[in-house]
Amino acid sequence: MDRNIYQYYVEGGCEYNFLHSYMHAKNQDFLIRPGRIEILNPITERISDVKAMTIKKGTRVVLVFDTDVNSTSILEENIRTLKRVSGLSNKDIIFVMSVKCFEEELVFSSKKLNNIKGLIKLFNAEGVNAFKSEFTNCKNLVDKLSQAGFDIRLMWSRSAHKPFDQYPSGGNAIKYRR
Repeated sequence: MDRNIYQYYVEGGCEYNFLHSYMHAKNQDFLIRPGRIEILNPITERISDVKAMTIKKGTRVVLVFDTDVNSTSILEENIRTLKRVSGLSNKDIIFVMSVKCFEEELVFSSKKLNNIKGLIKLFNAEGVNAFKSEFTNCKNLVDKLSQAGFDIRLMWSRSAHKPFDQYPSGGNAIKYRR
C-alpha cells in the first residue's frame, strides 16, 4: 500500500458510508484506501481556499461524484482551487465518477441485481429516497452488498460520458488488494 494521505470529497451520505465500510471491511480481498471523508459534492459545491489550505503536502484528493448533470464548471473551479492553493498536481487529484448515479454503479457491480428496483428491494426500502436513508445508515453494508453478488473491482471502473470523459476514471486508484 502506498504511503499517500487520501482526502475524499463525496457527494452524499451513501458514498460516505460505502467508502467508510470498505476502508474498514473484514474478510474482503479488495478494500478502499483509508483516508478522511468529507461530504462536499464537487460538482455543485465549491472547495473554499480555506479548506484547500488545510490539505497537507503528499495528499491525494479524491473527488467522488455522479455524472447525471451536464455542467463541469464548479468541478473545474474546484480543480483550479486545489492546484493553486494546495499545490496539487494532476496526479494528486483522482476523479471517481458514478456513471450516471451511485445506485447505477452499485447495480452494475452486483451480479444478482438487474436494476435499481432490485437494489431498493435489497434494502427493504419503499423508493429511492428511502433507499438512500437505509443505505446511509446501514451498519453491515459489506455483508448486505455481498448478498447481491457485489464485486468492488467493478465499482467505478467505467469511463464516463461527455462532458466528464475529459477526466481520467480513478476508481481503480483508490482500491487495493489486501
